[in-house]
Amino acid sequence: MTQAAIRKFVVDSVTAALEAQAATMANTNGAVGLIRWFERIELVFSRSRCAEENKVTFATGTLTDDALSWWNEYAQPMGVDQANTITWTELKRLQTNMYCPRTEVRRMEEELYNLIVKENDLKTYVRRFQELAVLCLNMVPNTEKLLEAFIGDAFYDIEIADENLVSTNTVIKGATLTLLNQPFKIDLVSIKLGSFDIVIGMNWLSKYHAKLLCDEKVVHIPIDDETLITRALILALPEGNNDFIIYCDASLQGLRAVLMQKEKVIAYVSRQLKPNEENYTTHDLELGVVVFAFKIWRHYIYGTKCTVFTDHKSLQHILHQKEFNMRQRRWLELLADYDCEIRYHPGKANVIVDALSRKKQIKPL
Repeated sequence: MTQAAIRKFVVDSVTAALEAQAATMANTNGAVGLIRWFERIELVFSRSRCAEENKVTFATGTLTDDALSWWNEYAQPMGVDQANTITWTELKRLQTNMYCPRTEVRRMEEELYNLIVKENDLKTYVRRFQELAVLCLNMVPNTEKLLEAFIGDAFYDIEIADENLVSTNTVIKGATLTLLNQPFKIDLVSIKLGSFDIVIGMNWLSKYHAKLLCDEKVVHIPIDDETLITRALILALPEGNNDFIIYCDASLQGLRAVLMQKEKVIAYVSRQLKPNEENYTTHDLELGVVVFAFKIWRHYIYGTKCTVFTDHKSLQHILHQKEFNMRQRRWLELLADYDCEIRYHPGKANVIVDALSRKKQIKPL
């Protein structure tokens, strides 16, 4: 395409964008009109190779009538130059909040959440997904939100004094610690205290002459003239990074998973369902517990081949499923980072998970 043709295309596109924008503000069907305006403006960005920092300046230059008055009112307190420093994504969010009724946005969010491919018509699905994603910004995070989500979901492995690793995803950064009247900037790791399983190292057991009563699943620890009796899950240390097997089980009581290697239990994890999870389908709960286990044990299984056993038969075919809801698509994107195979086992094969999950919880001291 010649330079003259490019200039003509830009002029025509700007004219069309102005007309679409004016129609948007005058039309009661604001959401559809706003989508069309966004699409035309972004087409101009693409064809004219508009730099990211110039997009808002260009887009607001096409505003007219009520939209222009709205922009001037928004920019006046801080000045136009400062207002133009916001991102194009933020401008779209502001306009969506202004010109799209919240009820309409909620309806579109619901449609986006339940959007599926019908009769193998992928083209229609993609087009509708892109249209809805333009206005449902809270459901389609931008790069900054994705980074925040990744950082918030990533776990730190911290080696404590006894050389064990403690995983946490909660770090309070920039705290101040005063020693000898000197302030030091530190990061604090918060660990929630409460009812929890105790992981006991063999050196600790030897030091305190503790006895393991395997048939009773308890530990007797002599302290002074008394014996402290503790129920604890004794975990084996992994040997290398191969042959990991995960047994998963989900029910209305919660999510449960066991990590094993060479018939040894490496770790066990369980939690109750969150309020919103109580409405999940069985299929989503069974897939959710797999994702839950992978997040917890990523430092064991990332980069290695892992086999997952589930008693939900259809889950083994999840990768070949034709229709997914948004939650399933998000989870499958996470699982795609791992070399895993999901296999079906009847319920009795998950006896390890069931047995461990029924152990009594110890009240915190």
